[in-house]
Amino acid sequence: QVTQKLTQKVTISTWTRTNGHTHEVATYRPDLAPVLAPVPAPILVAGRSLPIERVYVVPGSGCTGMAPILPGYFEGLAAREIVVLHKRHVQAHDWPRATPCRAGFIQHDELPAWTQAWQEFLAWDLQRRPIAHPQVMLLGISEGAEVLPTLMTAWPDVGMAVLLGATGLDPWEALLLQLAREQDMAFAEQLQQQLDAPDAASSQLIGGRSLNYWRTLRHWPVADPIGKSRVPTLVLMGAADQAQAPAGLARFEARHHRSMLCTRLIAGADHGLKQKAGRWPGTWPLVQSLMAAPDARVFAQRCAPTD
Repeated sequence: QVTQKLTQKVTISTWTRTNGHTHEVATYRPDLAPVLAPVPAPILVAGRSLPIERVYVVPGSGCTGMAPILPGYFEGLAAREIVVLHKRHVQAHDWPRATPCRAGFIQHDELPAWTQAWQEFLAWDLQRRPIAHPQVMLLGISEGAEVLPTLMTAWPDVGMAVLLGATGLDPWEALLLQLAREQDMAFAEQLQQQLDAPDAASSQLIGGRSLNYWRTLRHWPVADPIGKSRVPTLVLMGAADQAQAPAGLARFEARHHRSMLCTRLIAGADHGLKQKAGRWPGTWPLVQSLMAAPDARVFAQRCAPTD
C-alpha cells in the first residue's frame, strides 16, 4: 500500500484486489475526547468502556471521494476509526467530484463487482487488523446501503448495520416509487423496453448508467436480507428527501418486523439528513445508543422518537 496524509487525522492508501484492480481507502482516526462523554451507554469489553472500534463506510453513487469531508461528516461519532473503501476509478480526495468522472468509472460501476470488492476488502482488513466483530459497524450511504445486506450475511456478528438516506426496499422498487413521485414513468417504460430487448448492448448508457447496471439492479435484493438478518440495523432517511421517496421507508417498515430493526424518518431532513439549521444532530447519538443497547427491549425504546 502507498499511504499519504490528507490531514493530520485522515490518510489515503491504496488497496489492490486479487484480480489486480486498485481501490483507494480513506481512513479517519478522530480525537475521541470531545465525544466520549455524551455516549449514553458505552459498550463494555472485558469490563472496560470503549467507543465503537471501527466503522466501515460504503459510499453512495457517483465518483465523489469522501476523504476531505470525513472529519465534518462524522463529527460527534465516538468511533476509534472510520474506513472508507472507494469505488474503482474514484480518487479519495475528489471533493467535489471530478467532472466528468474519471475514465473507466461508468464502465466498471456495477453492484456485483463493487459488492465483491467489499467482501474481499473486509475479509482482508479484519484478518490483517483483527478486532472483535461486535465492535464493528457497517454503514452504507444511499446507494451504499445496497451493498450492506451481503456484508451482513457474511459477517452476521457485527455490532450494527446503518443505512443512511435509504428506504430499505430493493433498489428497483425504490426507483419505481421515486419515478412515480417525479411523474417520470416514461423513463421507467424506456428502461424496461431496453432491458427486455434481446439485442441491447450491455454497455449502452441509459440515465448515465450502463444497461448492465440496470439489469443487475432489477433483481438486486435488499429488503428481505435485512428483514431476515440478526444484525442490529438502523434505516434512517429524511422526510424531505428528494432522491428517494420517503413512502418507501413506510412500505419497508410495514413489511418487515424483527427484533433489533429500527426505521426512522426525520422531519424536514433531505437526502443528506440536513435540515434548515444544518445536519440533523440526532444521527450519531441515535446510532451510538442503538449499538450500545444491551437487548432488544432497550433497542426498541431507543429507536422510538422522543419528540
